[in-house]
Amino acid sequence: MSTPSSQPPKPPGSSLAVDINPHALAAARDNVLRNGVADRVEVRRSDVFSDVDGIFDLIVFDPPFRWFAPRDFLEAATTDENYGAMTRFFRQARRHLADGGRMLIFFGTSGDLAYIQQLINHGASTVRWWPGATSSRTAGTSTTSLSA
Repeated sequence: MSTPSSQPPKPPGSSLAVDINPHALAAARDNVLRNGVADRVEVRRSDVFSDVDGIFDLIVFDPPFRWFAPRDFLEAATTDENYGAMTRFFRQARRHLADGGRMLIFFGTSGDLAYIQQLINHGASTVRWWPGATSSRTAGTSTTSLSA
């Protein structure tokens, strides 16, 4: 990960983890401390890229895979009304990805696979399939390796 010149450079191998769910953020912070990686991992509240700056060599995104509004707080982890967050991710990811950088997207197979494929295929300025892309499906999750 590289950072803008207005901030001190991060050490090689550093990471930024973001989420909007306060419980997910608390769990991530706890895991960072428990694993002794606080010097390399920052946890921050951000709705996709809303509070993210910098350029990254690797972006990993595990979006909610259901397209409807959550009925309760628990469903918020798996639902994304009208795929708003996922759409914002694909529209904004390019400006945060280093030249030669890669993205790893996790997406449940019970979600709208045609829509995510459309975002990938029609977002030519944002993302394209990496020639060696792999896709595997296990336990209801589809994993695809992508690169800019």
